[in-house]
Amino acid sequence: MAEQEDFEIDDTAKEGGSKKLIFIIGGVVLLLIIAGGAFFFLSSGDDATSESTDATDQAEEIKPAQYQSFDHPLVVNFESGGPVKLLQADIEVMSREGDAIDAFTLHRPMIRNNLMLLLAKQDYKKISTPEGKEELRQAMLDEINKILKERGSEQSIEQVFYTQFVMQ
Repeated sequence: MAEQEDFEIDDTAKEGGSKKLIFIIGGVVLLLIIAGGAFFFLSSGDDATSESTDATDQAEEIKPAQYQSFDHPLVVNFESGGPVKLLQADIEVMSREGDAIDAFTLHRPMIRNNLMLLLAKQDYKKISTPEGKEELRQAMLDEINKILKERGSEQSIEQVFYTQFVMQ
């Protein structure tokens, strides 16, 4: 007859099974944590989308720029005996308010006069530098807005741009 063999249960086999079970449970917990984090970040993305939509709405509310220029360039003579005797500047103004452009057009003769007086006072050495040109541009913007305010305009010009700047 066949002999019966006693099988011994290996205790190490039980420990290996419990290690596998721990790894499986740990993996499931890790997947749940990852899924929860992904849900959290994706659901908070809806708020970011609505905020970007609000920013887009605000950007759409910005009115388009409107430009206006003088009919002729501003030309002035320098009184000093320096190398530069003449300045010719052509400028355009920019505003997003039609009322400001209308006020500029209405008061253009006064604005032109004041800008020509401002240009005639300039030192040609100073305005030959980029910094000097920028200071002059800002002074012209301030002068234009001063005139518009004195004449009752509630709107102002945002920018003054050189379209031509020649010194001879």
